Amino acid sequence: MKRKGYLLFIFGLFAMILIGLPKEVSASEVTDEFIKQFAPDGKNVVLKTAKPKDDLEAYFFMYGILGKYDNPEGYRLEDAHCEGEGYTICTVELYSDDYREVWDDALNQSVVVQGEKVTYTLNATYEEPSSADTQVVNTYLSKLKDMSGQDSSNWYEIEDLSLINYYLTSVKSELWHRASPGRALKFVKEFNEITDGTNITFNLVAGLGNQDESLMYESAFGPLTAFYNGYAYYAKEQGLYLKRVIYISENTADTKEAYIEAAQKRIDNYLGKSSNVVVSYGGLLSSLEPHSEDSTKTISSDGNYYNVKVLDRTYKFYIVKTSEENIVDPVYSSKNNSTNISITSDSGLVPLDTKIDAVELTSGAEYERIINILDLDANVTYDIKLYSDANQKYITKLDDGTFNVTIPVPAELEGKNLVVYYVNENGEVEEYSVTPTDGFVSFNTNHFSIYTLGYKSGSSSTEELPNTFDSVGNSLIISILSVIGLIGSVIYLNRKNRRV
Repeated sequence: MKRKGYLLFIFGLFAMILIGLPKEVSASEVTDEFIKQFAPDGKNVVLKTAKPKDDLEAYFFMYGILGKYDNPEGYRLEDAHCEGEGYTICTVELYSDDYREVWDDALNQSVVVQGEKVTYTLNATYEEPSSADTQVVNTYLSKLKDMSGQDSSNWYEIEDLSLINYYLTSVKSELWHRASPGRALKFVKEFNEITDGTNITFNLVAGLGNQDESLMYESAFGPLTAFYNGYAYYAKEQGLYLKRVIYISENTADTKEAYIEAAQKRIDNYLGKSSNVVVSYGGLLSSLEPHSEDSTKTISSDGNYYNVKVLDRTYKFYIVKTSEENIVDPVYSSKNNSTNISITSDSGLVPLDTKIDAVELTSGAEYERIINILDLDANVTYDIKLYSDANQKYITKLDDGTFNVTIPVPAELEGKNLVVYYVNENGEVEEYSVTPTDGFVSFNTNHFSIYTLGYKSGSSSTEELPNTFDSVGNSLIISILSVIGLIGSVIYLNRKNRRV
């Protein structure tokens, strides 16, 4: 009996240990979670895009849409395409990181010798974007470069302080991360000017390119997919080049110390002293491996490379002298198409890919609370947010620097003495003076929340203020003039009586 009780105790203890151990997540669970991001039931997917016109578009759309998502841990997206009538049967293949196959002559085919391949077959339906949104997107996409070849001299480039901003504000800056090349394109000054800083995002599938920490550059080339209001649009093949160059004045002395000081000064002026970016001497370019420099790019340098430490990572940079007109610090600029709100900032701490999420509020508990506190005759109220894909978070506040916000003025507020208001959670009101320009007003702030453009009851027209007085002002002036006249009369009579 004692022996039986002892055995039961051991068995129970063993069972408790097993139950208490953390369950190992199977490979299928990891890949299933990835698939469920866009196909919740694991079988059906709604592709928010125009139906593909050919096999190439079917491949680019599916690969581009899935490219927005990071690879599941331990796996990589190897293939994604749609086929069949109407391109409604889609295949997704995920390979484990250790996947390897070799050719078997006897079988006359490749055989897997390590790792695994997981294949999903999904039924696809298409939800097409509106014609209005399509027209907006195509207006911008038509301006992009045509890159029918792989000539990197024609690729979009990120360099100088824009590249420093990218490295500093990106969660995953290496271009081998699936979503990184598309995010990085928004840091290209020329690219952002073409797209007018609108809240269009991109995914660049890097089929070709070079990425390695030992290189003086990084590159990526492949099909580009644009995303706007949740829908995907195929653009065209594009190339991206990370050109690790910092420019300094041509008047800088020709010494390593002077180069470092000039580069560090530019970075500090752009980012602030606490930027966590430090420049130091690296070594001779001739000491690097032969493939470290890109043979397709000719960069005039002093024969040295310099280390630029950004947070906890160090990159090899050229420091190059150039004329003063070529030394321009980046300025963040973006526009929200639906509300026509635009925002700019010269703070280097704002990720250059940041997009505006702005919604006009006309109802709701928070809107009613704000309007009741402000007691305005007329207003337009916006909930304004900034989101960075590269930083993967909302930019809510600047500790050093400001944003300039431009808001369109509705017809009912035209000609009024306008003010922008912010009401905090305690009901306290902050007022922001505005600058009117051609149907818009702009104001400066260092944080984002809900802002209201309006004027208080009894406020006068902005145009009338310089030329007229209000009724209170008129009454006060008349009263003062009357008193002065009365005093003058008394003094005159007193003098006259004395003479008599």
